[in-house]
Amino acid sequence: MVALSSLLGFVALRLLLSHVVTESFTQATLFGHDSTSQPEHLEKRASYGSGAPYWVESISRQAGLIPYQTNASYVLYRNVKDYGAKGDGVTDDTAAINLAISDGNRCGAGCDSQTITPAFVYVPAGTYLISTPIVMYYYTEFHGDANDLPIIKATPGFKGIALVDSDVYYPGGGGSNWYANQNNFYRKVRNFVIDITAMPIKSNTACIHWQVAQATSLQNIVMNMLVGDRTTGNKQQGIFMDNGSGGWMEDLIFNGGNIGFFSGNQQFTSRNLTFNNCNTAIFQNWNWVWAYKSLSINNCGIGIDMTQGGNVITTGSLVVQDGVFTNTQVGIMTTFSSNSTPVSAGSLVIDNVDFTGTTVAVQYPNGTVILSGGSKVAAWVQGRVYTAYEALEQVGNLTCYEPTANSSRIQQTVGAPPKPSVLLTPTGTFWERSKPQYEGVPVASFISAKSNGAVGDGVTDDTAALQALFNKVTTNQIVYIDHGAYVVSSTITIPKNIKITGEMWPMIMVSGNSGSAFLDQTHPQPVFRVGEPGDVGSVEMTDIVFETLGSAPGAIILQWNMAGTTPGAAGMWDVHWRIGGTAGTKLQSDKCTKTPLVSHGASNGCVGAFLLFHLTATGSVMMVNNWGWVSDHELDITNHNQIDIYNGR
Repeated sequence: MVALSSLLGFVALRLLLSHVVTESFTQATLFGHDSTSQPEHLEKRASYGSGAPYWVESISRQAGLIPYQTNASYVLYRNVKDYGAKGDGVTDDTAAINLAISDGNRCGAGCDSQTITPAFVYVPAGTYLISTPIVMYYYTEFHGDANDLPIIKATPGFKGIALVDSDVYYPGGGGSNWYANQNNFYRKVRNFVIDITAMPIKSNTACIHWQVAQATSLQNIVMNMLVGDRTTGNKQQGIFMDNGSGGWMEDLIFNGGNIGFFSGNQQFTSRNLTFNNCNTAIFQNWNWVWAYKSLSINNCGIGIDMTQGGNVITTGSLVVQDGVFTNTQVGIMTTFSSNSTPVSAGSLVIDNVDFTGTTVAVQYPNGTVILSGGSKVAAWVQGRVYTAYEALEQVGNLTCYEPTANSSRIQQTVGAPPKPSVLLTPTGTFWERSKPQYEGVPVASFISAKSNGAVGDGVTDDTAALQALFNKVTTNQIVYIDHGAYVVSSTITIPKNIKITGEMWPMIMVSGNSGSAFLDQTHPQPVFRVGEPGDVGSVEMTDIVFETLGSAPGAIILQWNMAGTTPGAAGMWDVHWRIGGTAGTKLQSDKCTKTPLVSHGASNGCVGAFLLFHLTATGSVMMVNNWGWVSDHELDITNHNQIDIYNGR
């Protein structure tokens, strides 16, 4: 990827797809780099939260029969203590936690993917000892108490790749996993302390093995490892990510360890990652493109090591934006050069990064300094840049001008890109905002969809019930959409100044049935209309999936008209579009299987919707971890075949 293009593309990505409003976190004083000490807790919030009751633990659970499956006894919400976990810091809770995750014939080894067995696994405050990995099955949310972070702590004799394992390696399987890493969708881990400090310093174990793809996230997690330089043989890691195809992470703290984050994935976005006393904060094993927003790297040997592959670079491109490197020996280590390959690999964009507290900003492994530290760097790039011009060519009697470009490879300071002032904080960083979790909100403030007439069974038309609910809630209440499948047959207007959150990705099913308002492709209509043109206010939406129930060629699934009162006041977090390829959509591999060897046009029966998302001229929205997927393969029917679905995005 070209460096200058990366910078401009990242700014666009930041505005459109990621995040851009700040929360302040009080951080404890950094501790010394003692080769044998255990790290102190570095906290975002005092005592890992307020200790107040957390609404998630006490809200009424009304999921009932999970849509599109037949097991009436299947349980969505699982409190690990109901499965025998003690959380007393003495009992081995491994089996109990894994039972809470796996209960109900869920999608584990050999399944590959499935959406009809979701599980919301809740962990109350406490210290949970484990001796082997917690195994995350497909479509799992592993959720700790946000007001009093539970601690997952390894026993001294822990055996396994990581305390939390998102994609198990088959023993003796030659590197094969339970799930294809590029299709390991739909999982979340949030609100935990994960601690491996009781293990030997030479144990090659990570806090989290995170080999995932789209619609995944890590949020509000502290990883504690032993502090010890390389002479101690320290092998502990925070996150081990060896493969995958995208996702999101935010508000993570890495204390100690040899490598804080062993990072390898196709494309990923992250923000507010803090590293303290790691030998290497980030080891970039490989990627296509990775965005690191608001890094804080403190008392580390190397901040980012992107030297893997040597002269044959395995890092495609990195963007490091609005970061701070403090008391770190080398900010970024690189092997990019005039003859390194591939020709566009190793691109690096440094955008508004403070190296004041670090002597070296960018360096080669042999000690050659490329960019000195000691200052804030407004804009510096390494990579392949292009100069476009029109070349003159004579063709017969015609003089033609053809677009042409020269390219060169650079490592240098460049002019800072223009940034809209409305998106910047007073200190010049992009606004950012963490996903709302409503930690301080009492449970009585959450107004349930199913308690207000909505059914969510994937059959009943819930349009009127949902519209009535959105109309009735007050600004100090939060709409809680219980897990289910809610059929919508005509436009629902979301009024300004409202908050909506879902339980384990409830599905809004756009009706393709007879009588639906979304059948005419020549007159498309919005399904969810956020505000009216000219409205200014706040809207927050979290944890919802939009799908179609059959073909809805006249549906604009989400139209956003409202502008936020401030940056981040209007936003969506973990809201996704998923068209076809899953149970209930009627657009699956039994009907829409891909036939690449047969010449054909679009099949009317396999048209999804007119458009996924329309941000109108009057609207503004912060989008964080939103995936608009027109399915290319089947998730639920066991053949998992590729499929053809036709949809505007």
